[in-house]
Amino acid sequence: MLRSLVPALAGLALSASAAIAGGQPCVDCYRHVVHPPVYGVQHERVMVRAPRTHTEVVPAEYRTVAETVMVSPARKVWQVSYDAYGQKVGCWVTVPAQYATRHRHVMVRPEQVIPVAIPAVYGHVSRKVLVEPARAGWEPIGHRGYGY
Repeated sequence: MLRSLVPALAGLALSASAAIAGGQPCVDCYRHVVHPPVYGVQHERVMVRAPRTHTEVVPAEYRTVAETVMVSPARKVWQVSYDAYGQKVGCWVTVPAQYATRHRHVMVRPEQVIPVAIPAVYGHVSRKVLVEPARAGWEPIGHRGYGY
C-alpha cells in the first residue's frame, strides 16, 4: 500500500506547485558548491635576542719615568794633605751633593671597568593564518524554469 501512496503524493505535490506558479510548474536549480579555506600571511616583529649588559675591563696604564734624585747631600769633610814642603796641612773641604738618575714605574691611569649595553635584536616572522574556513553548501544557479 505504501508503494502506491508515494507516486500519488508526488503527483499531488507537483500539481500543487503548478497551481501556485500560475499553472506552470516552478523549478529552482541549485548546485552543491565547496569553497576551500582562505589563508593569509601575518607578519610579526619578534625579539631574536634579549638586551644585555656586559663589562669590559680596560687595564691600568703604566709608564717609566726618569727622576734625578740626590744620592748624598753636600757636606764638609776634613781633609789632610801635604804641602810643597812636605808638611801636613788640614782643611775643611766642601764636597758637592751627589745626584743620580733613577727610573721608576708609575701608574698613569688605574684599571677601569666599563659597562657596555647591547640592545635587543629584532626580526620579522611570517606565518600562515586561516582567514576564512572551508565551507560547502547549496547555491542557486541563478535562473528559473525547466532545464538549463
